[in-house]
Amino acid sequence: MKKTNRYDDEILGMLPNHKPYTVKTDPWVTGLNTNQVVIGGAGSGKTTSVVEPNLLRMKNGNAVVVLTKSGRSETIKYALRQNGYRIFDIAFDHPEKANSYGYDPLAYCHNDTDIRSLAHEIAYAGDKEPGFNEDPYWRDSSESILYAVLWYVAHGYYSRGKRLQDALYLLDRYSWGEPDNCGTLVLDLGFEDDGTDRAQELKADYLRCKHRTPEEKERIKEYEDWLKKANARRDERSRSFAERCRLQDEIRLQGKNIDTDIFDAEIVEESEEQEDYALPYPVQVICDDFATGCPIPDFDAKISILREKRIGITMLLQSESQLAALYGDRKARTIINNCDTYLYFGGMDMNTVQSIAQRMNIPYDEVQAMPLGEEYIIRRGQKPIIARRFSLFEDPLYQKILAEQKKKASHPGSSPSDKEVLPCLF
Repeated sequence: MKKTNRYDDEILGMLPNHKPYTVKTDPWVTGLNTNQVVIGGAGSGKTTSVVEPNLLRMKNGNAVVVLTKSGRSETIKYALRQNGYRIFDIAFDHPEKANSYGYDPLAYCHNDTDIRSLAHEIAYAGDKEPGFNEDPYWRDSSESILYAVLWYVAHGYYSRGKRLQDALYLLDRYSWGEPDNCGTLVLDLGFEDDGTDRAQELKADYLRCKHRTPEEKERIKEYEDWLKKANARRDERSRSFAERCRLQDEIRLQGKNIDTDIFDAEIVEESEEQEDYALPYPVQVICDDFATGCPIPDFDAKISILREKRIGITMLLQSESQLAALYGDRKARTIINNCDTYLYFGGMDMNTVQSIAQRMNIPYDEVQAMPLGEEYIIRRGQKPIIARRFSLFEDPLYQKILAEQKKKASHPGSSPSDKEVLPCLF
């Protein structure tokens, strides 16, 4: 992070006099939190009007930016480096690209509860197959199987390694044993092949379980914990998770899971370790297409305490209904109500139109017929503002930085290296 306690001003739109509408973001000055919800249909300009112009101007703040569109990311990163930031670029679309950092969610699992949460997030992410809504048994079974495999790998019992990639490799090789006299379906995790004495001993103990005394059975409790919920039937649908978790799915699910790790394993935990339970420097988490990932556990509760931890979040959505589809109506309302800034760029969702009409105190049909390029700015304690969206491509600063970047590209040795600037996560 960049070591400063100062906050940058933020551009929210353009006023009728063609001047940017700029606001202070220091919550101790404004009395408002830095949580923002930005809603607009596809192509309405949420990213180019809010996210990118303010990243170009960031000089004091710290940011974690989760982008689903990388068209101008190199220009943004160039501007941040010029302003003294170090960029940690995690590229899920092209992880092999130069300067891309790796990300393994299993490495952020510090205890069994974290492992169970990761298993749940992966099992319930992605497109649902027909019938899954009506019968959650199959996803629950997948979650149980995955938890056993993740636990085994994370605790170092698998000789191949302790990465999520290793867990998926092992999952591809699982086989099913026949039910024993106790009615347990044994999941073979490939212990014989991993070369660890402890794993072979545990499996040998387990297979001799029914011939042991109660005292002897206690010795194998650790191994039984791995398998206590892995009792799925031998059915093709019970293997659906293993079929979904190939390399491309792993990259996709990791991209969705990073939001959870940001708020659980990294930023929030870091704040809890501080004397005043707040980060030493303010951080803004910017999430493009926020509702297209998997839900962040208990986020409706977490967002209410972000301000005191010096954390803010900017969520880009296509509609309020999109958020409700991910979190449910009640939690979605709670999340939106914890954002002191609401920017609306138009859209076709009727529920969102009704909500905006009430917030703006204007007729429903006026919101529905909102002109393209117009924007509603709603902030707690202030009258709503009707403005024009900020045009990145007409921004003199953007044009200047773009020209500098092109000039630098012809002289590769002239740009600063990561070692010469302070760290920030992009």
